[in-house]
Amino acid sequence: MKTDMRVRYTQMIIKEVFAGLLKEKPVRQITVKEICEKAEINRTTFYKHYADVYDLLEKVEDEAADSLVNLINKHGQADSGQVILTICREIYKYQDELKEFFRKNQDTDILYKITVRCFLNINGGRKDEDRFLSDPMNFGAFAGMIGGVIGYWAGSGMKESPQEIAGAIHEYAEGLIGK
Repeated sequence: MKTDMRVRYTQMIIKEVFAGLLKEKPVRQITVKEICEKAEINRTTFYKHYADVYDLLEKVEDEAADSLVNLINKHGQADSGQVILTICREIYKYQDELKEFFRKNQDTDILYKITVRCFLNINGGRKDEDRFLSDPMNFGAFAGMIGGVIGYWAGSGMKESPQEIAGAIHEYAEGLIGK
């Protein structure tokens, strides 16, 4: 079922205002009232789409993860090194938008979520005996390490290239999973 154009427009405006506010301050300091004032909508309209600011954040994170998974699938990248490099390149491409977000929010949850979604997608296409990091604890440690490294990189100004960060992650991963 297609979403009404007015609904898509309203959601787009809310997300744009929210993204702008995230560049200014941590998510915990953003209010629904503030979003509504800047988006020039009433609170009822906001609540038709989102339960609260954290629900909005989760939806934005989900969309970012879905976009990256779609990009990875589009290019047929099932190799973990290529997936990591793709994640780094996309983050680097949007560094101007993301730098302030990570500096203000110091929150790598979105990176962890994106990493987990990308690697779960890779795992889903493999046979059980060939599954990449099939142990959930190992998988969690691996995804957390990647999210942490990328989060540090994003929060510290992205001085290194995406290739350098992907290479560093690969080295850490070899030590972590012993391959």
